[in-house]
Amino acid sequence: MDDAIHDLLGVGNVHCNSITDVFHWLQIGLNAKQSSNNNSNDDLSISHTLFTLTLEQQWVSKEGLIQHRLSTASFSDLCGTDRVFMLNALDQTTSLPKDVGLQTLERVVNTLTDPALMYGSNGNIPYNQTTLTTLLKDSFGGRAQTLLILCVSPLERDCNETICNLQFAFKVQCVRNYVIMNTFSDDNTPISPEAIMPDLPGGGGCGIPVGADTFGLQFAASQWYKLVSNAEGLFSK
Repeated sequence: MDDAIHDLLGVGNVHCNSITDVFHWLQIGLNAKQSSNNNSNDDLSISHTLFTLTLEQQWVSKEGLIQHRLSTASFSDLCGTDRVFMLNALDQTTSLPKDVGLQTLERVVNTLTDPALMYGSNGNIPYNQTTLTTLLKDSFGGRAQTLLILCVSPLERDCNETICNLQFAFKVQCVRNYVIMNTFSDDNTPISPEAIMPDLPGGGGCGIPVGADTFGLQFAASQWYKLVSNAEGLFSK
């Protein structure tokens, strides 16, 4: 399968000023992906989509320095869960994803969760073997907080695929990430009254530019919190 990267937006990174802008560009990417799928054969149309959103917060510290906090949220569609089933040396049924990227991702997760495999690899995790695992390095064993949403089916014909997905999800729960907050100071930036952003109502020290879409940001944050809470509830069951 082609391991190349295709920019669905066509313009690389895009600066957005509101939630509306974000969803506008997301829709452009989805339309481009659909158009690409319609013009490709079935094998090439199975691909992994990655959408990355970077947020930057700025405020002035007590020392008069501009502080920056960068947060990155990446949304990835792993898709392509078709598997090849086979017998291992012990005549036990085992399987591998047909997609090479997913094969490598499972190998990464197995290495991170199996001390014997980690010892045998001398701590070298095979992230760089495919584009998919290279892009997801922070999400599996890196410095990101990761949420995995699993697709399962109650139908008997999907039993094998559901079991394999659940087994993969169980192993992912055993992976330990080391979350790091990306905060830094801008020591060389002069402070002026125009550069100091107004505080939010109720204090807290963090400001936003005048006219920013505060309601949209608060709504998006609340919806994201509900999504995470619901997903965690499903996993616990």
